[in-house]
Amino acid sequence: MLLLSIPVFLVVAGHILVLQRTLDGPTRYLTIQGDTIAYVSMIEGDLSSTAAPFKYRVLVPLLARLLPLSPTESLRVISYASLLICYVIALLTCSKMGINMFASVGGFLTVFFSPLHLYNYHNPFLTDAFGLMILFLMVFFLLNDRLPFFFTAAVIGVLARETIVFLTPVWLTKNWRRGMITIVIVAIVLFVPRYILPSDRSLVEQVVSSFSGINSPLTVLSMGKNIFLTWGFVWFLAPLGLLLVNKDKFVTLTAAFIALLLGAFLSSLIAVDTGRMFSILSPVFVILCAQLFDRLLHKGHYYGVIALFAILIVQATTSVPNILFNEQSRVFNTELTQRTILAVGTVFSFYTGLVLRNPLSQQLREKTRGIIGVCP
Repeated sequence: MLLLSIPVFLVVAGHILVLQRTLDGPTRYLTIQGDTIAYVSMIEGDLSSTAAPFKYRVLVPLLARLLPLSPTESLRVISYASLLICYVIALLTCSKMGINMFASVGGFLTVFFSPLHLYNYHNPFLTDAFGLMILFLMVFFLLNDRLPFFFTAAVIGVLARETIVFLTPVWLTKNWRRGMITIVIVAIVLFVPRYILPSDRSLVEQVVSSFSGINSPLTVLSMGKNIFLTWGFVWFLAPLGLLLVNKDKFVTLTAAFIALLLGAFLSSLIAVDTGRMFSILSPVFVILCAQLFDRLLHKGHYYGVIALFAILIVQATTSVPNILFNEQSRVFNTELTQRTILAVGTVFSFYTGLVLRNPLSQQLREKTRGIIGVCP
Protein backbone atom coordinates (compact mmCIF):
# COMPACT_ATOMS: atom_id res chain seq x y z
CA MET A 1 0.00 0.00 0.00
CA LEU A 2 2.84 2.42 0.90
CA LEU A 3 4.45 1.67 -2.45
CA LEU A 4 1.60 3.53 -4.16
CA SER A 5 0.16 5.85 -1.50
CA ILE A 6 3.41 7.73 -0.83
CA PRO A 7 4.10 8.43 -4.55
CA VAL A 8 0.50 9.55 -5.13
CA PHE A 9 0.63 11.85 -2.09
CA LEU A 10 3.88 13.46 -3.26
CA VAL A 11 2.67 14.05 -6.82
CA VAL A 12 -0.44 15.75 -5.44
CA ALA A 13 1.66 17.74 -2.96
CA GLY A 14 4.06 18.83 -5.70
CA HIS A 15 1.16 20.01 -7.86
CA ILE A 16 -0.47 21.97 -5.05
CA LEU A 17 2.57 23.50 -3.34
CA VAL A 18 4.84 24.43 -6.25
CA LEU A 19 3.83 27.44 -8.35
CA GLN A 20 3.54 26.49 -12.01
CA ARG A 21 4.10 28.34 -15.19
CA THR A 22 1.05 29.38 -17.19
CA LEU A 23 0.45 30.76 -20.66
CA ASP A 24 -0.18 34.24 -19.25
CA GLY A 25 1.85 34.19 -16.05
CA PRO A 26 2.21 37.35 -13.90
CA THR A 27 6.01 37.36 -14.41
CA ARG A 28 8.39 35.98 -17.02
CA TYR A 29 9.55 33.38 -14.51
CA LEU A 30 6.00 32.05 -14.21
CA THR A 31 5.19 32.17 -17.92
CA ILE A 32 5.39 29.18 -20.26
CA GLN A 33 8.24 29.75 -22.70
CA GLY A 34 11.27 28.21 -24.39
CA ASP A 35 11.20 24.44 -24.84
CA THR A 36 7.47 24.17 -24.17
CA ILE A 37 6.63 26.37 -27.15
CA ALA A 38 8.51 23.92 -29.38
CA TYR A 39 6.67 20.90 -27.94
CA VAL A 40 3.29 22.62 -28.27
CA SER A 41 4.10 23.34 -31.90
CA MET A 42 4.92 19.66 -32.46
CA ILE A 43 1.69 18.54 -30.76
CA GLU A 44 -0.23 20.84 -33.08
CA GLY A 45 1.41 19.13 -36.06
CA ASP A 46 4.20 21.55 -36.97
CA LEU A 47 7.23 19.24 -36.84
CA SER A 48 9.41 20.36 -39.74
CA SER A 49 9.85 23.98 -38.61
CA THR A 50 10.63 23.08 -34.99
CA ALA A 51 14.24 23.71 -34.00
CA ALA A 52 16.70 20.99 -33.00
CA PRO A 53 16.96 19.14 -30.67
CA PHE A 54 13.26 19.44 -29.81
CA LYS A 55 12.04 18.13 -33.16
CA TYR A 56 13.87 14.84 -32.56
CA ARG A 57 12.03 14.21 -29.29
CA VAL A 58 8.98 12.93 -31.09
CA LEU A 59 7.55 10.45 -28.59
CA VAL A 60 6.09 12.69 -25.87
CA PRO A 61 4.41 15.13 -28.32
CA LEU A 62 2.98 12.10 -30.15
CA LEU A 63 1.54 10.72 -26.90
CA ALA A 64 0.21 14.18 -26.04
CA ARG A 65 -1.64 14.35 -29.37
CA LEU A 66 -3.53 11.18 -28.42
CA LEU A 67 -4.98 12.77 -25.28
CA PRO A 68 -8.27 14.71 -25.51
CA LEU A 69 -6.74 17.73 -23.80
CA SER A 70 -4.99 20.97 -24.71
CA PRO A 71 -1.27 20.62 -25.56
CA THR A 72 -0.10 22.02 -22.22
CA GLU A 73 -2.56 19.94 -20.19
CA SER A 74 -1.51 16.82 -22.11
CA LEU A 75 2.14 17.51 -21.34
CA ARG A 76 1.28 18.02 -17.66
CA VAL A 77 -0.61 14.72 -17.46
CA ILE A 78 2.28 12.83 -19.08
CA SER A 79 4.78 14.46 -16.70
CA TYR A 80 2.73 13.62 -13.60
CA ALA A 81 2.17 10.03 -14.72
CA SER A 82 5.90 9.72 -15.41
CA LEU A 83 6.83 11.12 -11.99
CA LEU A 84 4.40 8.75 -10.26
CA ILE A 85 6.06 5.79 -11.98
CA CYS A 86 9.50 7.17 -11.04
CA TYR A 87 8.56 7.18 -7.37
CA VAL A 88 7.06 3.69 -7.41
CA ILE A 89 10.10 2.29 -9.22
CA ALA A 90 12.47 4.11 -6.83
CA LEU A 91 10.86 2.51 -3.78
CA LEU A 92 10.66 -0.88 -5.51
CA THR A 93 14.35 -0.73 -6.48
CA CYS A 94 15.43 0.04 -2.92
CA SER A 95 13.18 -2.72 -1.59
CA LYS A 96 14.72 -5.23 -4.00
CA MET A 97 18.15 -4.23 -2.69
CA GLY A 98 17.07 -5.03 0.86
CA ILE A 99 16.97 -1.42 2.04
CA ASN A 100 14.63 -0.58 4.92
CA MET A 101 11.36 1.09 3.80
CA PHE A 102 11.96 4.20 5.93
CA ALA A 103 15.47 4.56 4.53
CA SER A 104 14.10 4.01 1.01
CA VAL A 105 11.60 6.83 1.51
CA GLY A 106 14.45 8.95 2.92
CA GLY A 107 16.63 8.43 -0.14
CA PHE A 108 13.68 9.11 -2.36
CA LEU A 109 12.78 12.34 -0.51
CA THR A 110 16.39 13.57 -0.73
CA VAL A 111 15.93 13.70 -4.49
CA PHE A 112 12.28 14.83 -4.35
CA PHE A 113 13.11 17.92 -2.24
CA SER A 114 15.97 18.98 -4.48
CA PRO A 115 15.38 22.11 -6.60
CA LEU A 116 16.30 20.06 -9.68
CA HIS A 117 13.44 17.65 -9.13
CA LEU A 118 10.83 20.16 -7.99
CA TYR A 119 11.41 21.99 -11.27
CA ASN A 120 9.34 19.18 -12.83
CA TYR A 121 6.33 20.60 -10.99
CA HIS A 122 7.20 24.23 -11.67
CA ASN A 123 7.47 23.47 -15.39
CA PRO A 124 5.73 20.14 -16.13
CA PHE A 125 5.43 20.96 -19.83
CA LEU A 126 8.69 19.35 -20.93
CA THR A 127 9.93 15.85 -21.77
CA ASP A 128 12.21 15.78 -18.69
CA ALA A 129 9.87 13.78 -16.44
CA PHE A 130 9.27 11.14 -19.11
CA GLY A 131 13.03 10.80 -19.66
CA LEU A 132 13.55 10.51 -15.90
CA MET A 133 10.97 7.71 -15.74
CA ILE A 134 12.88 5.80 -18.44
CA LEU A 135 16.13 6.17 -16.49
CA PHE A 136 14.51 4.90 -13.28
CA LEU A 137 13.18 1.89 -15.19
CA MET A 138 16.55 1.22 -16.83
CA VAL A 139 18.38 1.31 -13.48
CA PHE A 140 15.80 -1.08 -12.02
CA PHE A 141 16.17 -3.51 -14.94
CA LEU A 142 19.95 -3.12 -14.82
CA LEU A 143 20.17 -4.10 -11.16
CA ASN A 144 17.79 -7.02 -11.69
CA ASP A 145 19.45 -8.37 -14.87
CA ARG A 146 16.46 -7.85 -17.16
CA LEU A 147 18.12 -7.08 -20.50
CA PRO A 148 14.99 -7.29 -22.74
CA PHE A 149 13.21 -4.69 -20.58
CA PHE A 150 16.36 -2.55 -20.24
CA PHE A 151 16.78 -2.63 -24.02
CA THR A 152 13.11 -1.78 -24.66
CA ALA A 153 13.18 1.14 -22.22
CA ALA A 154 16.36 2.50 -23.84
CA VAL A 155 14.94 2.30 -27.38
CA ILE A 156 11.74 4.06 -26.31
CA GLY A 157 13.57 6.59 -24.16
CA VAL A 158 15.94 7.99 -26.79
CA LEU A 159 12.90 9.13 -28.75
CA ALA A 160 12.05 11.40 -25.81
CA ARG A 161 15.44 12.46 -24.37
CA GLU A 162 18.89 11.97 -25.89
CA THR A 163 20.55 11.62 -22.46
CA ILE A 164 19.04 8.14 -22.13
CA VAL A 165 21.81 6.90 -24.40
CA PHE A 166 24.49 7.52 -21.75
CA LEU A 167 23.15 4.80 -19.45
CA THR A 168 23.03 2.17 -22.22
CA PRO A 169 26.76 1.21 -22.15
CA VAL A 170 26.53 0.19 -18.49
CA TRP A 171 25.23 -3.20 -19.63
CA LEU A 172 28.78 -3.87 -20.82
CA THR A 173 29.68 -4.52 -17.18
CA LYS A 174 27.36 -7.53 -17.29
CA ASN A 175 27.78 -8.94 -20.78
CA TRP A 176 30.09 -7.45 -23.41
CA ARG A 177 28.44 -8.90 -26.51
CA ARG A 178 24.84 -8.12 -25.51
CA GLY A 179 25.91 -4.71 -24.29
CA MET A 180 27.46 -3.85 -27.67
CA ILE A 181 24.34 -5.00 -29.54
CA THR A 182 22.19 -2.83 -27.28
CA ILE A 183 24.43 0.20 -27.82
CA VAL A 184 24.39 -0.17 -31.61
CA ILE A 185 20.60 -0.55 -31.90
CA VAL A 186 19.88 2.33 -29.50
CA ALA A 187 22.35 4.54 -31.42
CA ILE A 188 20.57 3.72 -34.69
CA VAL A 189 17.19 4.63 -33.18
CA LEU A 190 18.72 7.86 -31.84
CA PHE A 191 20.06 8.97 -35.24
CA VAL A 192 17.13 7.94 -37.48
CA PRO A 193 15.08 11.11 -36.68
CA ARG A 194 18.23 13.18 -37.24
CA TYR A 195 18.66 11.63 -40.67
CA ILE A 196 15.03 12.22 -41.62
CA LEU A 197 14.95 15.76 -40.20
CA PRO A 198 18.50 17.14 -40.52
CA SER A 199 19.61 20.25 -38.62
CA ASP A 200 21.84 23.14 -39.69
CA ARG A 201 24.40 22.16 -37.01
CA SER A 202 25.29 18.59 -36.10
CA LEU A 203 25.55 17.42 -32.50
CA VAL A 204 29.32 17.00 -32.87
CA GLU A 205 29.68 20.61 -34.08
CA GLN A 206 27.73 21.85 -31.06
CA VAL A 207 29.93 19.91 -28.62
CA VAL A 208 33.16 21.10 -30.30
CA SER A 209 31.90 24.69 -30.27
CA SER A 210 31.02 24.40 -26.57
CA PHE A 211 34.47 23.03 -25.67
CA SER A 212 36.13 25.89 -27.55
CA GLY A 213 34.26 28.31 -25.30
CA ILE A 214 36.05 26.91 -22.23
CA ASN A 215 39.14 29.03 -22.74
CA SER A 216 40.14 30.30 -19.29
CA PRO A 217 40.56 29.06 -15.70
CA LEU A 218 37.76 31.43 -14.62
CA THR A 219 35.36 29.81 -17.08
CA VAL A 220 36.26 26.37 -15.76
CA LEU A 221 35.82 27.51 -12.15
CA SER A 222 32.45 29.09 -12.94
CA MET A 223 31.30 25.90 -14.66
CA GLY A 224 32.51 23.80 -11.72
CA LYS A 225 30.63 26.01 -9.28
CA ASN A 226 27.40 25.76 -11.28
CA ILE A 227 27.73 21.98 -11.49
CA PHE A 228 28.37 21.69 -7.75
CA LEU A 229 25.33 23.82 -6.90
CA THR A 230 23.02 21.56 -8.92
CA TRP A 231 22.98 18.93 -6.15
CA GLY A 232 24.81 20.81 -3.38
CA PHE A 233 25.71 18.68 -0.36
CA VAL A 234 24.12 15.59 -1.92
CA TRP A 235 27.40 15.32 -3.86
CA PHE A 236 28.98 14.41 -0.50
CA LEU A 237 26.25 11.99 0.60
CA ALA A 238 26.17 9.93 -2.61
CA PRO A 239 29.79 8.62 -2.48
CA LEU A 240 29.29 7.59 1.15
CA GLY A 241 26.23 5.60 0.14
CA LEU A 242 28.11 4.08 -2.80
CA LEU A 243 30.80 2.71 -0.47
CA LEU A 244 28.10 0.98 1.59
CA VAL A 245 26.47 -0.77 -1.39
CA ASN A 246 26.82 -4.55 -1.44
CA LYS A 247 29.63 -5.98 -3.53
CA ASP A 248 27.30 -7.57 -6.10
CA LYS A 249 25.70 -4.19 -6.97
CA PHE A 250 28.74 -1.95 -6.44
CA VAL A 251 30.29 -2.25 -9.91
CA THR A 252 26.96 -1.74 -11.69
CA LEU A 253 25.98 1.31 -9.64
CA THR A 254 29.47 2.81 -9.92
CA ALA A 255 29.35 2.40 -13.71
CA ALA A 256 25.84 3.91 -13.83
CA PHE A 257 26.95 6.85 -11.69
CA ILE A 258 29.98 7.56 -13.89
CA ALA A 259 28.01 7.14 -17.13
CA LEU A 260 25.22 9.49 -16.05
CA LEU A 261 27.69 12.01 -14.63
CA LEU A 262 29.56 12.07 -17.94
CA GLY A 263 26.29 12.38 -19.83
CA ALA A 264 25.14 15.25 -17.64
CA PHE A 265 28.44 17.08 -18.12
CA LEU A 266 28.44 16.70 -21.92
CA SER A 267 24.79 17.75 -22.11
CA SER A 268 25.47 20.81 -19.96
CA LEU A 269 28.03 22.02 -22.50
CA ILE A 270 25.30 22.34 -25.10
CA ALA A 271 22.24 23.19 -23.01
CA VAL A 272 21.45 26.66 -21.74
CA ASP A 273 20.06 25.33 -18.45
CA THR A 274 23.04 23.53 -16.89
CA GLY A 275 21.22 22.45 -13.75
CA ARG A 276 18.49 20.48 -15.47
CA MET A 277 21.04 18.30 -17.23
CA PHE A 278 22.29 16.90 -13.91
CA SER A 279 18.84 15.71 -12.87
CA ILE A 280 19.58 12.46 -14.76
CA LEU A 281 21.63 11.38 -11.72
CA SER A 282 18.39 11.10 -9.72
CA PRO A 283 17.85 7.29 -10.05
CA VAL A 284 21.33 6.55 -8.74
CA PHE A 285 21.22 9.22 -6.01
CA VAL A 286 17.97 7.80 -4.63
CA ILE A 287 19.59 4.39 -4.13
CA LEU A 288 22.87 5.72 -2.73
CA CYS A 289 21.21 8.07 -0.24
CA ALA A 290 18.76 5.34 0.80
CA GLN A 291 21.70 2.98 1.41
CA LEU A 292 23.36 5.64 3.57
CA PHE A 293 20.19 6.31 5.60
CA ASP A 294 19.64 2.58 6.05
CA ARG A 295 22.98 2.33 7.82
CA LEU A 296 22.33 5.49 9.87
CA LEU A 297 18.96 4.19 11.05
CA HIS A 298 20.48 0.80 11.78
CA LYS A 299 22.94 2.56 14.12
CA GLY A 300 20.11 4.52 15.77
CA HIS A 301 20.92 7.99 14.43
CA TYR A 302 17.30 9.01 13.89
CA TYR A 303 17.79 12.67 14.87
CA GLY A 304 20.50 13.11 12.25
CA VAL A 305 18.16 11.90 9.50
CA ILE A 306 15.36 14.14 10.79
CA ALA A 307 17.76 17.12 10.80
CA LEU A 308 18.67 16.39 7.19
CA PHE A 309 15.05 16.49 6.10
CA ALA A 310 14.56 19.79 7.89
CA ILE A 311 17.45 21.14 5.79
CA LEU A 312 15.96 19.68 2.62
CA ILE A 313 12.52 21.17 3.27
CA VAL A 314 14.01 24.63 3.87
CA GLN A 315 16.01 24.23 0.65
CA ALA A 316 12.91 23.19 -1.31
CA THR A 317 10.74 26.06 -0.07
CA THR A 318 13.38 28.72 -0.70
CA SER A 319 14.69 27.63 -4.10
CA VAL A 320 11.56 26.77 -6.09
CA PRO A 321 8.57 29.18 -6.26
CA ASN A 322 5.81 27.85 -4.01
CA ILE A 323 2.68 28.93 -2.16
CA LEU A 324 4.80 30.06 0.82
CA PHE A 325 7.62 31.90 -0.97
CA ASN A 326 7.42 33.11 -4.56
CA GLU A 327 10.28 34.55 -6.60
CA GLN A 328 9.65 38.02 -5.13
CA SER A 329 10.16 36.82 -1.56
CA ARG A 330 13.21 38.12 0.33
CA VAL A 331 14.44 34.60 1.17
CA PHE A 332 13.81 33.10 -2.24
CA ASN A 333 16.97 31.88 -3.92
CA THR A 334 19.20 34.51 -2.30
CA GLU A 335 22.94 33.95 -1.99
CA LEU A 336 22.70 34.01 1.82
CA THR A 337 20.00 31.35 1.84
CA GLN A 338 21.92 29.13 -0.58
CA ARG A 339 25.18 29.44 1.36
CA THR A 340 23.49 28.71 4.69
CA ILE A 341 21.76 25.58 3.39
CA LEU A 342 24.93 24.39 1.69
CA ALA A 343 27.01 24.97 4.83
CA VAL A 344 24.57 23.14 7.13
CA GLY A 345 24.16 20.30 4.63
CA THR A 346 27.93 19.96 4.28
CA VAL A 347 28.34 19.80 8.05
CA PHE A 348 25.71 17.05 8.14
CA SER A 349 27.58 15.14 5.44
CA PHE A 350 30.83 15.23 7.41
CA TYR A 351 28.92 14.28 10.57
CA THR A 352 27.52 11.26 8.70
CA GLY A 353 30.99 10.26 7.52
CA LEU A 354 32.28 10.53 11.10
CA VAL A 355 29.42 8.47 12.54
CA LEU A 356 29.86 5.74 9.93
CA ARG A 357 33.66 5.89 9.77
CA ASN A 358 34.12 2.25 10.82
CA PRO A 359 31.78 0.59 8.28
CA LEU A 360 32.95 3.05 5.61
CA SER A 361 36.61 2.22 6.26
CA GLN A 362 35.84 -1.50 6.21
CA GLN A 363 33.92 -1.24 2.94
CA LEU A 364 36.66 0.91 1.38
CA ARG A 365 39.29 -1.71 2.26
CA GLU A 366 37.17 -4.54 0.88
CA LYS A 367 36.34 -2.81 -2.37
CA THR A 368 39.91 -1.59 -2.87
CA ARG A 369 41.15 -5.11 -2.26
CA GLY A 370 38.73 -6.37 -4.89
CA ILE A 371 39.95 -3.82 -7.44
CA ILE A 372 43.61 -4.68 -6.74
CA GLY A 373 42.77 -8.36 -7.02
CA VAL A 374 41.45 -8.04 -10.60
CA CYS A 375 44.37 -5.88 -11.80
CA PRO A 376 47.37 -7.74 -13.33
